[in-house]
Amino acid sequence: VAELIAASGRSVQIAGNMGIPVTNVESCDFAVVEVSSYQAAGIQISPHIGAITNLDVDHLPWHGSIDQYHRDKLQLFCNSGLERLVVPPWAESRVRELLPSLEFSTFQFEVGKVSELSRNGKLLADLRGTVLEPAHMVRNLAVACAVAEDALGSQLYAELVKEVVTEFSLPTGRLEVIPSQDAFTWVNDPLASNPFAASAAVLTYAAKPIVIILGGEDRGV
Repeated sequence: VAELIAASGRSVQIAGNMGIPVTNVESCDFAVVEVSSYQAAGIQISPHIGAITNLDVDHLPWHGSIDQYHRDKLQLFCNSGLERLVVPPWAESRVRELLPSLEFSTFQFEVGKVSELSRNGKLLADLRGTVLEPAHMVRNLAVACAVAEDALGSQLYAELVKEVVTEFSLPTGRLEVIPSQDAFTWVNDPLASNPFAASAAVLTYAAKPIVIILGGEDRGV
């Protein structure tokens, strides 16, 4: 979202779980904030534009149940200040079930089977050969484009999206290929810290034999 907004000539800062603390955001046109489910559960103000990438299951020892986990996450959008809410088709039914009174922004993007992103049936970006080629990355980009267009109040040009995608780098620890001198491909993906994120990463390399090293605290999922 931030890269798309910046490429459109507007000032933007990343804050929250990524970037800087929200309290350190300085004067800018937009702040793009990632909020954890722990933070969302007790928040009392909503963003002007909200976005959901998915509603899977995580952190059950803290939230207590799947239903409460979803409600705690969606609490982020149940307060004053919300003007638009971006919900992709793959999360829509669950969000409508829990937030029946909220209106969603029209989601105009489609994700193709060959790492293609389209808007209303017209190709917007071919992601093959880029770091956003994996299917879950294409879905994330679809949400990011929808949010950026809501924020900017105009459609993104295909040339701009291509430029951003071509130069985009994934965060450290997200499908990070580690240089090695052996015959193996070593992928560091500790940010995929629940089964759903881990399975998405595994699917990225599903065409090859895989050895997965897993660890961490049991989250009850």
